[in-house]
Amino acid sequence: MSHGLPSQPTPFEDLAQEEQIVYVETHIEELVAQLRANPMLQPWELEMLADRLSRYRTQVEGGISWEEFEKDS
Repeated sequence: MSHGLPSQPTPFEDLAQEEQIVYVETHIEELVAQLRANPMLQPWELEMLADRLSRYRTQVEGGISWEEFEKDS
C-alpha cells in the first residue's frame, strides 16, 4: 500500500462497469486507507467504511459473479 494507486484510467466513468469493479476491488484496502486519511470525513462515515470493508473480507467467498448478477437482474 505504500506505493500509491496506479494512475486511474481517465475518465474512469468510460470504463465498463466490470472494469470499474475490478479496479476498485483490486485497490479496496488502499482506497479505504486514503478515505480514512481524509479529514473531511465524519466519524460515522469512517465507521461505515470499516464495516463495509469487514463484510467484504468475510463474504468474498459467498458472492456471485457479475454474469450471475446480470442474469438475476
